[in-house]
Amino acid sequence: MLVEKYKRILSVIAVAGLLHCSLTSAAEVVLPGTQIAQGKGTVVAYYSHGNQKLNIQVSGRDEIKVPGISQGYFSNVTNDLESTGDNSTAALKLLINPWSGFYYWANIGIGLYDLSIPSSSVTNKLSSRDNGIIAGLGIRSVLFPDTIVTPSVAIEAGLNYSVYNLSEFQSGVCAEQLIDNRLELTEIQASVIVSKVIDRIEPYGGLRIFRTITSLTDKQSTGSVSGIKDNAGIFAGIKVKVYPHEAIVLEGNFIGQSSFVVGWNVDF
Repeated sequence: MLVEKYKRILSVIAVAGLLHCSLTSAAEVVLPGTQIAQGKGTVVAYYSHGNQKLNIQVSGRDEIKVPGISQGYFSNVTNDLESTGDNSTAALKLLINPWSGFYYWANIGIGLYDLSIPSSSVTNKLSSRDNGIIAGLGIRSVLFPDTIVTPSVAIEAGLNYSVYNLSEFQSGVCAEQLIDNRLELTEIQASVIVSKVIDRIEPYGGLRIFRTITSLTDKQSTGSVSGIKDNAGIFAGIKVKVYPHEAIVLEGNFIGQSSFVVGWNVDF
């Protein structure tokens, strides 16, 4: 039985990786807010695809240019640029209750990222060819446990960090150019999660507020720009038990950051 369980876990991770490779944080909640027994935990392997709003603060002195040509990324003005990031991620998230009281979570994954920056009358698009790294840590507390008549209510806070090497630049419909940039995203988030177990299914949802700190650096010239974006969004999902300790998880995030998540959850 144990061998079969691990085979299924490895299969799900492999499928998530294949999905990730076949498609070009904010971090999703992924796991419902119901209580976990002391000394127990749960892990989910998941794939997500979505986009998020970012802010980049630019002054007339900030200039990151495409190597070999005079074209820059930004207009020669002082401005806060609302940019858009599109991402695809394959990741693992672990949630454990080592002692009574607080739960602790960690996630790690890989992903591809496209950054779209408005400039004059066109949009400049910066893309990654190779996978970036995503990692995070956080804490959760169940304020009200799930009962026969009332849902579970939990709060969660955490920090997520991701870094991508952006190697392609395209301005409007022009041909792609090679670049060597590093994009770093740091997200601080807090969530309220409401969930209810109904037989084999567990619908959940809630509110998430988050601050995303963006840093874009030209690794050749060391020129850089950065910015901060505050957002709030809602999420909704469902966990469907397939085996006694295994389930499918589906989740959608909306407002400020939109994404769709599919994963395989194993309790232990």
